[in-house]
Amino acid sequence: MANAEHLRVLKQGVTAWNEWRKQHPEVEPDLNGVDLAGADLGGVWLWKAQLQGANLSGANLSGGNLIQTTLAQANLSGANLNKAMLTNTDLSGANLTDADLRETRVGGANLRGANLSGAKLNKAKFSSADLTGANLSGAKLDGAEFPNAKFCRANFNKASLRQAKLGGSDLSDADFSEANLNKANLWEAKPVRANFSKAKLAKTELTKANFQGANLSKAKLTGANLTRSDLREANLSGADLSDAKLCKANLGKANLSKAKLDGADLEDANLRGANLEGTGL
Repeated sequence: MANAEHLRVLKQGVTAWNEWRKQHPEVEPDLNGVDLAGADLGGVWLWKAQLQGANLSGANLSGGNLIQTTLAQANLSGANLNKAMLTNTDLSGANLTDADLRETRVGGANLRGANLSGAKLNKAKFSSADLTGANLSGAKLDGAEFPNAKFCRANFNKASLRQAKLGGSDLSDADFSEANLNKANLWEAKPVRANFSKAKLAKTELTKANFQGANLSKAKLTGANLTRSDLREANLSGADLSDAKLCKANLGKANLSKAKLDGADLEDANLRGANLEGTGL
């Protein structure tokens, strides 16, 4: 149950609210469960506020300060969070479908189990954020930065991640089927057992990435850099690896049946026990 006084001040408008926050910096506003659907709160200061289970669907929170705010289980579907600050914010289980999070700063945020399907996350910065089990199917993440983030079991089906930076991130058991990762950077990422079936990975940086047991069947990896990558027991059947760099890559027991390897650099690659049927090697 929200604090009536806190809600009364907020309903006076962003200017009045921000001034009140300046005067009472020690207060952590209690706005749990409030209905602010469609509210215009652009530039609002909600740092450390409690908004668990709140309804902010369609609300304008662009440029807002939501650092360390609790928004667990909140409804932010269709909300405008463009350029908002969400550092260390709790968004676990939140509904962010079709929300606008372009150029937001979400470093260290908790997005476990959040629904971000169809959301716009272009050029957002999610360093060290936890998106374990999050749904990002169909989301737009072009140019987004996710260094050292956690994406275990996350769903990226048909998402767009062109030129996104996921270096060092934990992508184990994530679903990237039919996603577009062209020219993305996954240097030393850990997509162990992840599903990249029919994904686009042309000219993607995959040096030292751990794809052990991953499904890359029919993926397009033309010109990708897989130098020193771990592809043991990975499924690359029907994948297009034309002009890919596989120098010193570990392909032990990998399934490369009917894969296209025209112009691929396999210098010092480990192919022991690999299925090369139909590759011409």
